Amino acid sequence: MLAVIIKRIIAMSTIRRQKREAKRLRRKSNRQIDWKKVKKMCAISLLAIFGFYALICSISFYVVYSHNKIRSVVSDDLASATGQVVSISTKGHRATFEFVESAIKYSGSTFKSYNGTAADKICVEYALKKPEINLYCGDRETENWLDDSVIYSSKILGIFLSIMAMYIIWQLATNDKSIMRQLTSKE
Repeated sequence: MLAVIIKRIIAMSTIRRQKREAKRLRRKSNRQIDWKKVKKMCAISLLAIFGFYALICSISFYVVYSHNKIRSVVSDDLASATGQVVSISTKGHRATFEFVESAIKYSGSTFKSYNGTAADKICVEYALKKPEINLYCGDRETENWLDDSVIYSSKILGIFLSIMAMYIIWQLATNDKSIMRQLTSKE
């Protein structure tokens, strides 16, 4: 008798489990892609991507503009000196240098990466009336807005889009339910 009761309990739990599984499968099949949600998500994503690109482009333009402004000021009132590299940053390999003019020590840094070592002697150009405005002689070449701002920003945008695409593919490959909930709706 006890064995019969145990068999019934097992049979009932199996039936309940099968009913729950069938109900879960029915729920999954009721979801359809909602194209309005897809369009809205794409529009929001494109707006965010455009905003990110505009921000990167603006920052790059400001950097190019300020570097070229320093070059212009220095070239209008040019003087040169020999400076010494004090340190080299591990981030971007930019060098910080010092030089002396009229017994006063001034410092500056390179705009682009410096391929040397600390304590190197380097050529420094500065504005005669304002030696605090200075630049490394290797940074004389004027930066181009198109190459150094727009194309640089486009490269960063490409990297950002690649990472975003890989993330979405990863979510779809791992059957992430949250992304499916955002793109579908119940019938």
